[in-house]
Amino acid sequence: MILRTNALPVKSGSAGYVTFPDIEFGGSYEHQKVNGKYYMSYMGGKLDGYETDPLMMGLSFSDSPIGKFTKFENPVLSPADADAREGEKLTLYKSYMFEDKELHTGHKYVNFYNAKGINHKERIYLAVSDDGETWHRHGEKAVIDETEMFENHRISGDAQVVKIGDVYVMFYFRYTEGVGAYNNFACSKNLTDWTLWDGEPLIKSEYDWENVYAHKSWVVKHEGIVYHYYCAVNDKGERFIALATSEKI
Repeated sequence: MILRTNALPVKSGSAGYVTFPDIEFGGSYEHQKVNGKYYMSYMGGKLDGYETDPLMMGLSFSDSPIGKFTKFENPVLSPADADAREGEKLTLYKSYMFEDKELHTGHKYVNFYNAKGINHKERIYLAVSDDGETWHRHGEKAVIDETEMFENHRISGDAQVVKIGDVYVMFYFRYTEGVGAYNNFACSKNLTDWTLWDGEPLIKSEYDWENVYAHKSWVVKHEGIVYHYYCAVNDKGERFIALATSEKI
């Protein structure tokens, strides 16, 4: 465990995410400029409460990665869009946008995000863009859909994609009622077709201070060490930012 925080009362709000990073595993991970600007994607809604439905995806920009960001006037993706798939017509959650240098999708930029429909089950979907600002859904179905694979499965979400050689690795978490939440991964060579890891989870609950959830990963490699940051939750309602390390890929 590396950081402990106490819960704060929350009304309506926004949550922002790293946008257009260098995705090479062991690379710089730097926030890349697009169109001469730095962008930050975020989710937000109009109603009070924590992640109160419906939520949609916004985009903002700045001249500096640590400066003041200006929001676009309208969402870039919304559950109310005409092309919204059935499983994303209630809320859109975390987004992860980066450049598809090989143009696997036929578009310059890609965006993996988790969303849910009226059955409240979350899947990971793909959207694409040619300019980094105007986004369109790609494919008719989710790229990660585990709702039919596991009984009482509720969430596949919070994707982070890195590139190792010619393989893309997606770190994400699963949440299944009665099992809990833990971190897993999937692999792809084209950003569309993904093979899910079905072995031991990358991270799962092991200690008393994380005995409910060990999930929501962010993984980086630096000087030969892999650092796996994640959110740990216990049965006291406490949440922590935790860290696991490895010398293996």
